[in-house]
Amino acid sequence: MNPFHEPLPTGYVRLGSDGGPTWRALGSKLLVPCDLASILREIDETAEEDLFDLSPERPEADLWEEIEAQAACFEPAPLYRQVFDPEEVAAAKKGLASEDKDVARRYALHLNHAESETGRRKMPEIKIPELKSRLLALADKMPNFQDVIEVLLSELALALSAPAAEFRVTPILLSGVPGIGKTRFAREVAAALNVHFESIALATTSAGFALAGMSRAWGNSRPGLIAELMSQGEDATPVVLLDEVDKVSDNYQSPVTPVLLELLEEESAKRFRDEALEIRMDTGGVIFMATANDLGAIPPALMSRLR
Repeated sequence: MNPFHEPLPTGYVRLGSDGGPTWRALGSKLLVPCDLASILREIDETAEEDLFDLSPERPEADLWEEIEAQAACFEPAPLYRQVFDPEEVAAAKKGLASEDKDVARRYALHLNHAESETGRRKMPEIKIPELKSRLLALADKMPNFQDVIEVLLSELALALSAPAAEFRVTPILLSGVPGIGKTRFAREVAAALNVHFESIALATTSAGFALAGMSRAWGNSRPGLIAELMSQGEDATPVVLLDEVDKVSDNYQSPVTPVLLELLEEESAKRFRDEALEIRMDTGGVIFMATANDLGAIPPALMSRLR
């Protein structure tokens, strides 16, 4: 028997029927005394009239026109995350005075990029219901990624609900044979979030300095891929695909794995340092996804950082 179809106790009403517009909109089925429902209805209707400057005679259609007009004028300010410390960047620029003129000019360009927007980068502006809709549509297009999408949806919903500085998605490993769409999937996730997508081929990345920069003590030094991505990009949370993480080749002078461990660990990622630019940056918001064909070839320490 449906309890909502049973006769109501004497002196009680359902709040969704008699409690005013707000309670009706919420579909509340809570039982309350009649006199309490009357008070709530009066409060609700008075607040509604005050908010939209309505007279009781105005038709309900006008109310929704008013709501839609006000909503159309409301544009929430974009959220940002502090990726670079402006003072640290300024100090690094001053330090270029002792460098060769050509070297100083080259590094000043990268530091100027880092300094843009006072070191801040944009957070995703998408709302959770829209993100859910897009990821479910992606699940229809790529059904073999259904499990991954469920994990991502829950992670992203939590991350988007947190303050910008605490946004984090656990690095995810996509394991499977070649040709099943791992790279395409990561690209589609970036498109759903409307953020930049970057793929790094680890099979051909022979040294850690390619990611973290090479010290200026070396004549051919240059910033790493991560610094270039974060300084020149607009997003605090780009999707970065670490392609073929099972084929990492560690150069004994500059191994790749320690750099990856730093990027994939929550706390160290927030203060990732580029050796060439000599500045730190917050890469904790980057959405890292990795691909692999052979799980047994991934170093255990690296595997422990990946879901």
